[in-house]
Amino acid sequence: MKSSPASDQNLSCNLDIKQPNKTYIAAWKDRDEFVAVYNQIFQSAADDIEAMEKAIQWLNVWKVRQNKHIPTCIRCTLAVLEARLFDVRCQREGRENATETKHIYAGAFTRFINFITEGSATFRYNKASIADFVRGQGIESYMVELRHLCAHKSVSVSIDVFRRSAQYCLDWLKVSYWEREMAIMQSVTIFTVKTLELRSTIKYTEMITKLRQFDVVSGGRALGCETLPELEEKRNDDDLRLLDEFESTKLKAISELVLTRLRERLTPPRNSAGVRALCKSVLDNCKRLLLYPTVWRSEPSVGSIYNEFFRYLAEVGCLQPFFEQLVAICENGAEADNLRRGAKYWALKIAVGFQVLAQFKKVCKSLPASQLVRFHELKCHKAKKRAHIFFNDYLTRVLKTDCRYQLALGLTVDCPWHLKLSRVYLLDRLAAVNPYTREIVAVLLSLAPPTMKKQQRKMSALMQTYLGENISMDDFEEAEMECTKKGTAVKNHSSKATEKELMNIYSKEDVIKMVVSKKRAAGEQLEGQPETKRWGPWSESQEPIAWARCPLGTYHIGLAK
Repeated sequence: MKSSPASDQNLSCNLDIKQPNKTYIAAWKDRDEFVAVYNQIFQSAADDIEAMEKAIQWLNVWKVRQNKHIPTCIRCTLAVLEARLFDVRCQREGRENATETKHIYAGAFTRFINFITEGSATFRYNKASIADFVRGQGIESYMVELRHLCAHKSVSVSIDVFRRSAQYCLDWLKVSYWEREMAIMQSVTIFTVKTLELRSTIKYTEMITKLRQFDVVSGGRALGCETLPELEEKRNDDDLRLLDEFESTKLKAISELVLTRLRERLTPPRNSAGVRALCKSVLDNCKRLLLYPTVWRSEPSVGSIYNEFFRYLAEVGCLQPFFEQLVAICENGAEADNLRRGAKYWALKIAVGFQVLAQFKKVCKSLPASQLVRFHELKCHKAKKRAHIFFNDYLTRVLKTDCRYQLALGLTVDCPWHLKLSRVYLLDRLAAVNPYTREIVAVLLSLAPPTMKKQQRKMSALMQTYLGENISMDDFEEAEMECTKKGTAVKNHSSKATEKELMNIYSKEDVIKMVVSKKRAAGEQLEGQPETKRWGPWSESQEPIAWARCPLGTYHIGLAK
């Protein structure tokens, strides 16, 4: 409804104030819904009953959605608007009753003042008078006097005073709440929630810049460039301008400086929403990370280029979520083929990195403490260098792999991160296995915890059916032996037979054949065993029974001869 602007109003209302840069859960779906109700209340004609009815319906819906958490000014708007609608409807239908209308207005104004005072913590704690508090919110003192008259002798007040007071309340609500909210309100979606959460936990803009800088530098090193001039000869695009702030021209030094700033200046995400947003930012801003493996003619020294970056993701708790997003890209048939191949490359590198880390920590536990480097000691340059040497020696001597092409996710015996795998996650990956993920799933099965021994046998049989080759179970056999020593598992002939049968499953027909071979006919009897006695109410009788002559409530017991 159209209304004249409130004159000389003090816009010091602090009711329902929202803090900046913070996301709130509101009763309305989005900003458009809020604006639509605003237009029905304040931009419609003063006697538009249909607009007022729709507005009241929406205000009641909001009240149901948020219950006691509904904003105070919404309650005040609803109270005044209901009284206004009753008055206009009575005038149009010709059944105007001044006394009844006055009582409706009196109740509305009483609730209006009560909502304002009861909904403010300042009024409750400071114990100010109602008149002083209401005046501080920009409302004229006569509204408090009107409220007292309404509570005691509302009939003596003129109906015209009530109508003008209702218009005054709506004008105050319009300026002090509705227009203020529309000026700062922003619709929130599932994507902007993550962005806002990320911005509240870390310096979002600076993080984006650092990720793009690292992407440029690491991409140049992967192409074989050692200095910035060499990279400019091969590539000349706008991304190179991101490196202008660095004095050094060596790409390795720039990469180390970027990762150092990521660690020192940016606060890690505090919750799962921030973690997912950071992982998404890595995928969005490190484009070369997924695209370059598809164009490499010969694999560069992945370990020296990307080791520190993936350790940083592990330090802030984002490495496993990032790995899971890479696997999701591999399983998504709508993604481009080169993107899926790049995601497969890094997901497999990360999975094998966790596998190597688990084996390395197991070996370290058997060594003297004087030879080991603890996680807190990595801040020392000499200790970190010694840990690198020991880890690279382990890769070369024990695992027979080249450390240049392997991610080193951890260098210490007490490295705090590891890959957490659940039975549900492994079964989901098996159900969605495809040529891009079959190697990744095979590594994940080897990383399953010892408690999943029985389920792992079944998963290995399914994986063997897909790959057509046996899955190594050395790690699980060793885990089972450890459990047996502790008395938590017993390995007998039947379990060996079951494992042997599972390893011979290649197709659905093999499964059916194994199940059928375990079934025995009901009447089949093992050679050398006595005949089994049959007795009881559900047993088969030796001789036919004339059930028609059997007394009710009795049953036959047949004993073997």
